[in-house]
Amino acid sequence: MEKLSHSELMEQSLKETTFYMTSAIKIINDKLGESYAENHPELLGAFMQTTAISNLESILLNKLEDIEKVIGKTQ
Repeated sequence: MEKLSHSELMEQSLKETTFYMTSAIKIINDKLGESYAENHPELLGAFMQTTAISNLESILLNKLEDIEKVIGKTQ
């Protein structure tokens, strides 16, 4: 997998954040009513923070599995 440059990583982060924010707004508004997310930014922020933590957890678990595979091959 090719490493991304700093500017490419920043652009990717912005795209991901925008995706999570628009998705969160839609999900919250679908569940709780039109404009609920816009009127409750604390809920939107908490939703996005939870999503980011979950995403990071998935990435770290994948990386740990890769490390375990490499260690298993060397033993």
